[in-house]
Amino acid sequence: SDVIKLAATDDLQLFHYGPGGFTSSAASGGDWLDGGDVVINPGGGFFAASAGSNPVKITFVGEVDIAGAVAGHNVPAGLSIQSSVLPKAGRLADLEYPLGTGDSDSDQIFQFINGAYVETDGSSGAWIDDSGKGPQVAVAEAFWVKRTGTAALWKQPSASALLQ
Repeated sequence: SDVIKLAATDDLQLFHYGPGGFTSSAASGGDWLDGGDVVINPGGGFFAASAGSNPVKITFVGEVDIAGAVAGHNVPAGLSIQSSVLPKAGRLADLEYPLGTGDSDSDQIFQFINGAYVETDGSSGAWIDDSGKGPQVAVAEAFWVKRTGTAALWKQPSASALLQ
């Protein structure tokens, strides 16, 4: 509720995927339903489904978590929803996403683009796409990750350059 501003007529449903599975949160008529608020940690992602014609407006509040970006957040083995801790757009390689380098390591990235899911794969330390740098993500864009192999920390050491 701190970052999503609702109009009086907005109906909205949020989906967050964590260790316990899906958490759903809903708003109707511009008001969050009881227990409907959800906390998303920096780097965590969520999907929003709007029943109305109004776009969902997300307002960033507070400070950019530079220390959190440098320390990293977990990209677990299995299925998760991720987004960059920093409010930056770019290719995942440029955002220092931790693509596994082992022979059995692979990541499948799923983005919802123009009404359909688009998949980009990375395996054994290399992105398998035309750019060689993985998919392009927008500021605060959430995307699915299906990770085979071990969990990793997504660290963005270049975040410290933002302090200068």
